[in-house]
Amino acid sequence: RLGVAASSGAACSSGGSAPSHVLAAMGVPPEQALCAVRLSLGHTHTLDDVNHVVRGLTEMLGPLLAP
Repeated sequence: RLGVAASSGAACSSGGSAPSHVLAAMGVPPEQALCAVRLSLGHTHTLDDVNHVVRGLTEMLGPLLAP
């Protein structure tokens, strides 16, 4: 819905359902690592692009975070 590409896995692996080994190495518990989403940036992205995604994710995920 935001016009961006996202992934639930590490950039160096695809097709698996195991938690990211990178997040595991950082000490993130497996149940949290399975909920992670990876967004990648390239040299053509701007601060406006990042702000667009942050605003959009905040709006989309807000209802999930409400008490």
